[in-house]
Amino acid sequence: MYHYKAKKKKKLAKLEKDGKAFLLTVARFDTNTGEKIDPLEIRLEEDNINQRKAMLEEEATDLGDILKDMESLA
Repeated sequence: MYHYKAKKKKKLAKLEKDGKAFLLTVARFDTNTGEKIDPLEIRLEEDNINQRKAMLEEEATDLGDILKDMESLA
């Protein structure tokens, strides 16, 4: 969703602590001119990120099981 790792590597994303939450700042550019525009700021809470991660891991496991069953039927 955020492509955080790739953007962080390119120095286009930065994560900072903001009280109990975290602030993810992502650089943005005008698609027509390539000019840098105001960054996107997303307020994140660790509990919410952990819940989303668990849901996505469960979904990935399900998809892995489906692929395994598809391969066994091929």
